[in-house]
Amino acid sequence: MLFNGEVQSWVNKLRNPEHWQPGCIAVDEEAHTWTTIAGNESEGALMWLANDEL
Repeated sequence: MLFNGEVQSWVNKLRNPEHWQPGCIAVDEEAHTWTTIAGNESEGALMWLANDEL
């Protein structure tokens, strides 16, 4: 997990967008990426959006 270009954490499965601020980026072992969107800093993001065609 990245936020503002800095590593924040790692997870074994992409879930719980509400635990992350909008704008966080998840990267898997094949370099696919997802970004948290909508929501706000205090309540977290609404969902993960794939940045790549899967």
